[in-house]
Parts: sequence; C-alpha cells; structure tokens
Amino acid sequence: MSYNEKNNYVELFSTLAVFGYYFLHTSQLIMEGAFTGADASRLLGQSILWLLGASVVVHVIAQVVFAIGMAVITRDHNPSYVIDERDQMIELKGMRVGYFVSGGGFVCSMIALAMGYDVALVFYFVVAAFALGSIGDNLTRIIMYRMGG
Repeated sequence: MSYNEKNNYVELFSTLAVFGYYFLHTSQLIMEGAFTGADASRLLGQSILWLLGASVVVHVIAQVVFAIGMAVITRDHNPSYVIDERDQMIELKGMRVGYFVSGGGFVCSMIALAMGYDVALVFYFVVAAFALGSIGDNLTRIIMYRMGG
C-alpha cells in the first residue's frame, strides 16, 4: 500500500470524525430549537466557523500523527512522497467525484430553500453536501488505488 493510499484513509477517518461530531452536535441543537430564535443566524455562523477550524486542526494533527507513526513503524525516516502520473489521475478522479457530489448537494439544498425549507436546515444540508463530497472524494481514491489505478 503506497503512502498516498494510506494518507487517503487518514483523511477519510478524520473527515468522518469531524463531520460526525458536527452532525451529532448540531442535530441536538436543532431538536432543542436553538436555530429558530433571533440568534439563529449567529449560532449557525458560529457552528460552521467552529466546523471549519476543527476540521483544519484535526486534519493537520491526523496527518502529523500518521507521518510520525509511519516513520516509526517502517523505520524509514525519509519516506518517498513522489507523486507519479497514476497518483495524479487517481487524485483527479477523486476530485471530480467530490465536486460532483458537493455541487449536486448544493443544488438540491438551493431547491429545498426555494421550496420553503428553513434556512438553518438548508445550511445543514449544504454542510452535509460538502461532507459527502469529501467522503466521496476519499472513497473514490481508495477504490481506485485498490483497483490498481
């Protein structure tokens, strides 16, 4: 298994962890009615900013721990980060799937907004679309690596 393939697993698990926590936390807030008051837009903005910050921090920590762990396990303190044409093609296919899923989810969210859904719920849908796009991107890459590119 190449370094890039293992890296995709780390990205997938950290994405699942961050968005899983976010969706559990915000779904509880939605059930409590936190997004229906006068401060709903402020609370929504804060929750999305926390999601962005937490996502960056968790991904960086996961990548650092992964790199250190790989160096310790393989006893190779200078791993090869070479990206060949196959890796680039796999990355592009993953990005294409991710953009398609995110874009499709965003369009569906805008349709929901046009149909009269609550704005907080539509933002929740938008975040879910981006989460599914990221997961789709990583899963596509993993599948492509498993298939041999």
